[in-house]
Formats: sequence, structure tokens, C-alpha cells
Amino acid sequence: PNGKQRLNRMREMLDRYESKPKQGADEIPLKINPASMAEDQKREFLRGFNSTKDKGLADIAEFFQIERSFADKLDELFNYMRGRQGRYRFTGSQVLFNSTSDANIYNQHLSDIRTIAQREDAWRVKMQRQGTDQIDQMQKLLKR
Repeated sequence: PNGKQRLNRMREMLDRYESKPKQGADEIPLKINPASMAEDQKREFLRGFNSTKDKGLADIAEFFQIERSFADKLDELFNYMRGRQGRYRFTGSQVLFNSTSDANIYNQHLSDIRTIAQREDAWRVKMQRQGTDQIDQMQKLLKR
């Protein structure tokens, strides 16, 4: 499959999975109520879950926004390259444009893609840090 087909599949996956975390979060209280645990444990669990649910959903929404911006920028690059066919050539893995302005626009697209990739990396680091912090908090609670 070519790049455009891969991009379309990526968008289809984003469309298919973006609503799932919210649906799952909405189902948690329904699954906890019939659970065979004491009522005070249920209340405590749901209190903890509800206190972090909105933040967790916002973090997941941020991830999907980053991935969609990545797909949009790749789409722009594909369209740009399609519109410039015959005005550039490949030398190895390098793209050489006949026009400096075309090369500058192409390089700006690549720079934008790198910026989005950096946002994605920063998001992953933030999620990893939050996960570690949550584990630390749980361990402290268990030591009481």
C-alpha cells in the first residue's frame, strides 16, 4: 500500500478507537456496582476513579489530537508532493527540488512533522511520569 492508503487506514483507526476510552470509563461504575466487594470498598474505588477520570480522558484526547495533527500534516505533504510532480527528483534518499521556494516549503513540512513528533514524545514522557507517580502513591497508601 502507498503512503496515502496507510494514512487513510491510520485515520480509520483513530476514528474507530477515539471514543472507546470514554465508553470504557462510563461503564466502570456499572461494572463495580454488582461486584462482590464491600460497599465501602466500592465507594472508595469509585471516588478514586472519578477523581482521576477527567484527567485521564483529557490525556487520551490529547494523544488523539496529536495523532490527528500528524495525519493532517502528512496529508498536506503528500498533496504538496503530488502537486509538484516533475519539479523534483530523488538522489538516493534526498529530494532535490528545481526551485528553492519549493524546497523551502517542503522543508517546512518536514519541520512541522518533527515538531508534532516531539509533542508525541513529550506526551509519552508525561504519561510515563504520571504512571510512575501513581504507582508511588499506591505504594505509600499500601504501607499505611
